[in-house]
Amino acid sequence: MPEVLKAAIVMVAGNHEHYGIGMDVDRGIGVMRRDAARQSRRMGRPVIVLEDETAVVDVRGTPVRVLGSTLWTDFRL
Repeated sequence: MPEVLKAAIVMVAGNHEHYGIGMDVDRGIGVMRRDAARQSRRMGRPVIVLEDETAVVDVRGTPVRVLGSTLWTDFRL
């Protein structure tokens, strides 16, 4: 089992996080992860951005696996 993260904040990007900002998805996720790392240091607790990944977080003493993935689509296809 992966490391169980205590007092973690987990974020999964929505399908409009990158809309209209001129940034592709990979770059946008990278920016979110850098911001999350900065907030982790500031708050002293894990802040995680998931994109096609999992994390195990402690919820009141119980390990809970969080699956994070955003449905991206291109209606022009």
